[in-house]
Amino acid sequence: MPVLTPTYDIANVRLRFASRCIANLTASRISRDRVRKIRFFQPDSYLSVDYASQEVEGWRLVRSGVERPRIEGGPIPVEREEPLKRELEDFVRAARAGTTALVDGAAGKRALVLATKIAEKMESVV
Repeated sequence: MPVLTPTYDIANVRLRFASRCIANLTASRISRDRVRKIRFFQPDSYLSVDYASQEVEGWRLVRSGVERPRIEGGPIPVEREEPLKRELEDFVRAARAGTTALVDGAAGKRALVLATKIAEKMESVV
């Protein structure tokens, strides 16, 4: 949606995958806050990954049959590193060893195809 410029400043997308997984994506070029989060919801659990602060939290509903259900969880320890550095190290490792990188070209192409479809759909709505 154009807000401050003639091009898209904010986009909200809901994706439904063949696996029945649903992803809600929001991207904004004009937000005051830099948010880099992904959240996973399951019937009895929730996981939040904050890429900007490199923090992870996990919560789950615990049922004991006798007591009322309770929520347990909290921060999950993670090893903090610079993401671009790790990406480049993985690429160099794969190139030297002649193996496949963790995220290979095929995965990158699939992501690009999906992003292109989303952009085309956005253009057709306006």
